[in-house]
Amino acid sequence: MKRPQIRQFAKFAGTVLLTVAMHVSAQYVSLGPTDPNFCANVEQIKPNLHLQREVQLKGRVLDQTGAPLEQSRVELRVYISKDVQRPFATATTDHQGEFVFKEVPKGEYRLLPSPTRAFAQPDDLRCGTGAQCFLKITLKANKTDMPDTQCPIR
Repeated sequence: MKRPQIRQFAKFAGTVLLTVAMHVSAQYVSLGPTDPNFCANVEQIKPNLHLQREVQLKGRVLDQTGAPLEQSRVELRVYISKDVQRPFATATTDHQGEFVFKEVPKGEYRLLPSPTRAFAQPDDLRCGTGAQCFLKITLKANKTDMPDTQCPIR
């Protein structure tokens, strides 16, 4: 590596300015996976909400301390396969962390109560046989050193 060479001194308003010429090198760094199927291979997606009948789906989203997730996006997707989930509806939690989806048909879904990977998505949510379903969801902090942390929410 070359040593810096002093090229010029200049005085300006009592301050000495020093100009240094240096050899600069760079390294290419790739962020994220290069395999287009990386996320699908690392994270096996399964339905996490099973509805036996059409319901009005309500819920409350809390963090591990019991604090509500306010003004947070909640997404409901129809589960088709591990690679395909079709968006169904979105909601935003209120100041108490509560959300509502009206008239959700019978079927299997991915309910994503956290819009980021800061929290792990719930694995198994179930409703009873009634026409209304209320889910109390406590999100747990996600590990940040997992391979899927760079993947989009699925």
